[in-house]
Amino acid sequence: MAEAYYAYWVQRDYALAEGLLARVLARSPEHAEAWLARGFVARRDGRFEDALRALRRALEVDPVNREGLIDLGHTLSVLGHFDESAAILDQATRLGADVGGQWIHYWLLRGDPERAWAAVDGRAQQSWLTYPYRAALATRDPERIALSLSPSLWPEELHSPPGYSEAYALAQAEALLMAGQRELAMVSLRAIEARLQALDAPYPGGWSHNGHYWPCDLPGLLGDLDGVIAAERDYLENAPRDVYASAEVRLALAAALARAGDAERALGHLEAIAELLGPAHYLRFSIDPGLDTIRAHPRYLGLKAAYERSVAEQES
Repeated sequence: MAEAYYAYWVQRDYALAEGLLARVLARSPEHAEAWLARGFVARRDGRFEDALRALRRALEVDPVNREGLIDLGHTLSVLGHFDESAAILDQATRLGADVGGQWIHYWLLRGDPERAWAAVDGRAQQSWLTYPYRAALATRDPERIALSLSPSLWPEELHSPPGYSEAYALAQAEALLMAGQRELAMVSLRAIEARLQALDAPYPGGWSHNGHYWPCDLPGLLGDLDGVIAAERDYLENAPRDVYASAEVRLALAAALARAGDAERALGHLEAIAELLGPAHYLRFSIDPGLDTIRAHPRYLGLKAAYERSVAEQES
């Protein structure tokens, strides 16, 4: 198991990790942790049906494994299986799991910012630090956005979490842009830019799947198209393979490109997400403020039409 985790987390060698986990399960077929890990490996490798089978098998072996329930619920929601995901998350909640940001994320994926905001029930934790803020931003409500940035929801000790020194400052600047206070926002963004440029490693978190921001976010908010394209190139050429996380990163790239004025490149990322995870991901696009400038574009309307067709097919 230790070798498998090393291959998965450190080497990002999913084939090696899969082989090691197969050895574990050949010796101990009821090893729930190995089944969970197998699901995680398959998920990052983009083998989503294999991931679901492994996560479900882990829960057959250990039905009250709260981590397994949360991960299965999360995976199902990302893949657009919303009803099954909600049932799993309900089960985890009944077992006393700290579902926390999972419900916020679930309702954002369903394109329902009101229910995402209603799921905010206390101070954020580091693993889902920006979720209350993202929910508030999606509602476009200034009072909620201000509350999401207050110590009651964003603890002061987490304003600069490890690897993401400007998490809170970037959120504040984006909130200013949303409020129409562009001059104040630009002053803040330039100050962030100066602080990052002074660091030897301005983005130590890189393109991590659980990042609180990515290298494209600042240039996007600044409207710096060259900077966004440079970040996009870095992601496409250098980021470790992580198919599962690619949707969140590509959504951030799409928003940054849209804000910087390149609708075509932005839509390329949205289309890639919809192709990978299904047309239901349009719901997430539909509430993201960063995409407001491209909503009338024919390719964006094509994503909307594809989603509506998929709903009609499911209902027929």
